[in-house]
Amino acid sequence: MAFIAVAFTLAAAFVLIGEEQYLKGFEGGEYENGQWMPAGEEDVLEQTSQILGWGDWRGTVGTMLDSMYFFMNSSTNPEASEEGRNLTVRYLTRDYSVYYNPYYSVWNRGYFGKSAYRYRYYEQQEMNINWQSASREMGEYARWQRQLQNAYQKAIQKEYTKVDREALPKLSRLCRQQEGSGQEAVTRIILRTLHERASYTQTPGRAPYNQDIVEYFLFENQKGYCVHFASAAVLMYRMYGIPSRYVSGYAISPAEFEQQEDGSYVAVISDQNAHAWPEIFIEDQGWTPVEVTPSDGEAEPAEDTGEEQNTSNREEAKQESEQSLPNETEDGKQKDETGKSEEQGLAKEEDWFSFSAGWIAAGVLFFIAAGILVRRQVKLRRMKKADCRRCFSKLITAVHAAGVLREYSGQEIDFAERLVQAVQGLSREESRKLVGIVNQAAFGAEPPSEEDEAFVKQAYRKIVQRIYRNLSWYRKLQFRLFYVFL
Repeated sequence: MAFIAVAFTLAAAFVLIGEEQYLKGFEGGEYENGQWMPAGEEDVLEQTSQILGWGDWRGTVGTMLDSMYFFMNSSTNPEASEEGRNLTVRYLTRDYSVYYNPYYSVWNRGYFGKSAYRYRYYEQQEMNINWQSASREMGEYARWQRQLQNAYQKAIQKEYTKVDREALPKLSRLCRQQEGSGQEAVTRIILRTLHERASYTQTPGRAPYNQDIVEYFLFENQKGYCVHFASAAVLMYRMYGIPSRYVSGYAISPAEFEQQEDGSYVAVISDQNAHAWPEIFIEDQGWTPVEVTPSDGEAEPAEDTGEEQNTSNREEAKQESEQSLPNETEDGKQKDETGKSEEQGLAKEEDWFSFSAGWIAAGVLFFIAAGILVRRQVKLRRMKKADCRRCFSKLITAVHAAGVLREYSGQEIDFAERLVQAVQGLSREESRKLVGIVNQAAFGAEPPSEEDEAFVKQAYRKIVQRIYRNLSWYRKLQFRLFYVFL
């Protein structure tokens, strides 16, 4: 299996990394002819909506599910930090084709772009949702979330237990011979079966064309790497009636994070961290990774990736990362090509120039003003090129900066209605269409049309301009010159 050849930097700010970090980029649904097809959630979300009977609100189901477990843990678990942990993904190569996200997370609305984006998340050991402890204000929202979880569990029970038993006769017979029920018992059976029957290797060879890859791996070849172990585990979970999906992405051990001077932790990763694993749905946690690959192969490169190439990629990524970090020289000062420090260069310049204090001050003010104007033009140009998700993210930031709907993230089921109440002149139809387009862009199978993209940008400008009218003069300056919302 060929993994994505991409390296990026992860920063989990101001916290200790206590668990293996799994970043998922691909989710597999149906298993056909030895390959995993992408897990299309459209049918599952539609079934969930039908079970709930939410009618016009069905477009919010995916958005709510995506952030449910982070927000409920944040608001009902007294031992969890309200803000959670921060994890920033920054690409050091130009392959932006796949987004990677941690479990139990929500993307940070104020920091989302093409080459870098940020999540807030919890580790599994920090997850402990207590529905009964939801505050009075959160009570109705918590009730909706529980209803949504129950409906989703019913939908995935059908979708993610699908398996062609006739195409896997040996595996099916093996599962029938080992009785088990419940996630914990079945997980023990799967781990014991995989580790007793197969060993880890990066060079397992290819399966014969007339045999299924998983059955050949488990019953004849009995050696493989993470892809084989994960695939077999997902199929076994499903045969025991437990919803499961195949996932590939990256796994990063705590030891790979290095603490920086600002207290954050950074890891530079490459194909050496490429990994595959099964995930199962745990009540009150959501989709959760299960490590089934033997401990000597938890994060291996793809089958056709050489160690020499991986080492080279990792060193190049590290060099690029170091160029963007502070304190590039031993004494903490940047040096020019001649080896002279910035301080020495400035001292030499002072010998040539003797401006009066007034002229220096005027020059500084001029350059500051010019810098602000240039920055404003750059940001405005970026906004013209931004897609609807980026526009919506900036809209939420603008609303919060104006002191409006600060308790909302834009993903709540009643956000469209509350936005109408908060912004004069915005119709209910416009607000619902805005939220619907962004949800479709985030979770739909097809990208939004050019017309929909244009509508979101137009709605953004309208809402921000309406908010702008009611601001004080200095807040208006902030909106235009510093935040550059318009």
